[in-house]
Amino acid sequence: MGRVSFDDSQVAALGAGLPAVTDNTGVSDHRQEATADVSGYPRRGLFSRTANKVAAVVLLAAVLLGLSLVLVVGDEGREYVVKGASMSPTLADGQLVLVEPGHSPQRFDIVVYKFPLDPDRRFVGRIIGVPGDLVAVRQGSVWVNRERLDETYVAEPIRYQVEPVVIRAGEYYVLGDNRNDSYDSHVWGSLPADNVVGVVADILPGAYSETGEEP
Repeated sequence: MGRVSFDDSQVAALGAGLPAVTDNTGVSDHRQEATADVSGYPRRGLFSRTANKVAAVVLLAAVLLGLSLVLVVGDEGREYVVKGASMSPTLADGQLVLVEPGHSPQRFDIVVYKFPLDPDRRFVGRIIGVPGDLVAVRQGSVWVNRERLDETYVAEPIRYQVEPVVIRAGEYYVLGDNRNDSYDSHVWGSLPADNVVGVVADILPGAYSETGEEP
């Protein structure tokens, strides 16, 4: 698939037919401060070297705002334990997941990925947009290609909004299921495909404990 280029007027035209943006004035939302912190960085695609220099600072903000870190616990590097609540209620803190590498993610797949601002860290999220998709957030819901997604796995309506964005070749749009407490593509932009570690193939029962016992 070739690289697609859109100017502002074309993106606006693509957004025609989506519900109008409503005013967020007065909504208390800590992610608004985080967005300001990264406003100088690219909203889509790979991050610049300048952004990487402040990775530690942004990563700290990300953890506080909501990112589910995953740690390798299996000998073969396929079992991960989730640390955090940004994928709640689908994945709980301490949940074990089995990851299959080498697969091209599809929409709605849960993936483990390298955080673009710190590739040594692994996080987990759900693929919402694939290359060529038009993604927007309006009226408490995600819209893809002008269709409202029926997301039964999300606990509550979304309290933020995202202008229509076209997902380019070699990128994905990834969100946490705990939409109002997740630091994800709606803040830092699309995820490079090369950062995807693998697709979550199974959610294992129980919770991980360092003693090997269920808490």
